[in-house]
Amino acid sequence: MDVERLRRNRRNNKLRTVPLNSEGQRMVTRRLLMRASKGDRLVTHGRVVGAQDHVVEIVEVLGPNGTPPYRVRAENGHESIMSPGPDSVVDHRKG
Repeated sequence: MDVERLRRNRRNNKLRTVPLNSEGQRMVTRRLLMRASKGDRLVTHGRVVGAQDHVVEIVEVLGPNGTPPYRVRAENGHESIMSPGPDSVVDHRKG
């Protein structure tokens, strides 16, 4: 049975609930992992207004179960190893 405890948020001094397990320990929230396969496209969105998205093709998956890092190839043929950040998404359409 999950038990919740109130904690005070240090930034704005508001109360928030923290999910706890039956032993009173904080529960680990599940993180969504990026997964890709060979041939998928990796799109990195521009970080400033007017910047174009950077699109590369995944040539090889170096992490376990489709997770980063990836060996990628740009349109000009340049290959590199990339560990994408939160501004990147995988487009599962091939090529």
